[in-house]
Amino acid sequence: MECEHNYPILHESVLAQVVGLDSSRVVWSALEKQFASKSRARKMQILRELQTIRKGSKTMSQYFLHAKQLVDSLATTGNPMNDSNLQQIILSGLDFAYDVIMTTLTATVDDIDMDDFYAHLLAFDMRVEAQ
Repeated sequence: MECEHNYPILHESVLAQVVGLDSSRVVWSALEKQFASKSRARKMQILRELQTIRKGSKTMSQYFLHAKQLVDSLATTGNPMNDSNLQQIILSGLDFAYDVIMTTLTATVDDIDMDDFYAHLLAFDMRVEAQ
């Protein structure tokens, strides 16, 4: 498919999926199914990664950034995650050396914004690394 100025409207790989379809409605329906399926698969992949993410040998900054990138990717599939859930995932991926900060942060009555949460993790991480 091309527009008036011979600029392709659909990429060749997408065009191959809709050639021969007889109306714009059928084309849009086919495209929606194709991309929705990919989006669902991507969502499930990201959720699996979030369930198994661990700090391991990464620095706290690397670990936090990795978790944040996964949550941002999840949001691009139309499934945003709130900060409280992200914080819980991050805490769940820490090992026993972080039990004190995990207890402190989870026992806090008020919600902690992400900047403060990150600052607490970094400060505690410096203590752990110094030992």
